Amino acid sequence: MKKDFLFELEKTIFKISQPNHINYERSSKKVDILHYAIHRHLSLYLDKEKYKICSKVIDKKEYKVEGLLFDKKADIAILNVVKNKVVATIELKLYLSSVQKNLKNSLSNMIGETANIQLNDIKTFWILNARSVTPVYDESKKVKSFYKINQSFFDKYLDMYNKIKSNKYLMPSRLLINVYDDNLDIQKFSSKREILQEINNFEIKNNFNFRYDNNYIFNDNKLYVNCYDKFIKKICEEIMYEE
Repeated sequence: MKKDFLFELEKTIFKISQPNHINYERSSKKVDILHYAIHRHLSLYLDKEKYKICSKVIDKKEYKVEGLLFDKKADIAILNVVKNKVVATIELKLYLSSVQKNLKNSLSNMIGETANIQLNDIKTFWILNARSVTPVYDESKKVKSFYKINQSFFDKYLDMYNKIKSNKYLMPSRLLINVYDDNLDIQKFSSKREILQEINNFEIKNNFNFRYDNNYIFNDNKLYVNCYDKFIKKICEEIMYEE
């Protein structure tokens, strides 16, 4: 499963980098094939007679889930067809730049969206994806600097889990962070367009060595880093156990 997801992630990055998709990066459609990959992997463990997995690729639209404060279109929704109720959602994010710069906003949004769903008695699981080194752009999409993910990045999420032990509704039931790497030296480029063009060139020439960053592989509390298979199995077990 882990290799399959990585393969779909590479296809996603390549699609975004193509010249005719230069503005495709900001579209939610960019992760559709990743939703379908997760859908396939969940179906290996969840009882098809009891659970229905809803995703835009299969159902042609995102499933609207009722939250405590507001409805939310879920990337993936899991329904117990026997009880006719949504029992879990999965949210997926792909960060291509400014990972550190947007960390506070990302955490705030995660907490708000998670609380809205889980306070309505629905579990939610999140999957974050980011390159090990990402550019930070200015308003004109010129590179200002580069950020390399390190242990302190993961510690922010671990710290949040430790702080909210008394309120389990504020953070995802389980969180997966996929950190990927490749053989592209993006730090020699000065603009977003140059980086995307180089990714496209590498992929066309079949020179793209796309892989997980093996410097970080661990599971601590509810946080999983580059542990895709374990994460998928655990969330399926959690869904079925609670039911």
